[in-house]
Amino acid sequence: QVRNACEKAVANGQKIPEYSRWLEMKDTFKPGKRPVWLSDHAIDAAAYWGVQAPGIVWTDHIAYGHRLSQKTGWPFFGQSGLDAHGHNIEAERGDRTVIASRLANQRGRNLQYAFSRSLVTALPNAARDCEQLVGRTHRFGQTKQIVTAIAGDLDRERPAGRAPRRRA
Repeated sequence: QVRNACEKAVANGQKIPEYSRWLEMKDTFKPGKRPVWLSDHAIDAAAYWGVQAPGIVWTDHIAYGHRLSQKTGWPFFGQSGLDAHGHNIEAERGDRTVIASRLANQRGRNLQYAFSRSLVTALPNAARDCEQLVGRTHRFGQTKQIVTAIAGDLDRERPAGRAPRRRA
């Protein structure tokens, strides 16, 4: 869509320097395959959330899951619901915070008896995927209060659950 808009603009005589530079280099561009960390704020915020009480930190980014696991010592459950030692997320008792790949663990896993707190670090685009994610811990028969936090709500400058201050 961006390319089409730029091509139309150029065809209509507009100059878009960034697009011109991109055209010059696009055939030689090779995307980086390693994550580059600009800040640990998101890692620190999730770590702070996780030490308050046990729960699941859901992530769509494997590198984020591994980095958070390295910082906190919490297990990261990726493909097939397994951590680095081969333990299954469904065997968790809910007495510690864990990190889970949303894509690898969103369907078919019943985690309601172990966890009632979830931190979603990236919202899925599709409503059905949101429903699947919430359904891992929020099911019929759940006896604990369900708490789901969205990473955009994590601001260590204010207590959890309080609305941000309005700016004038």
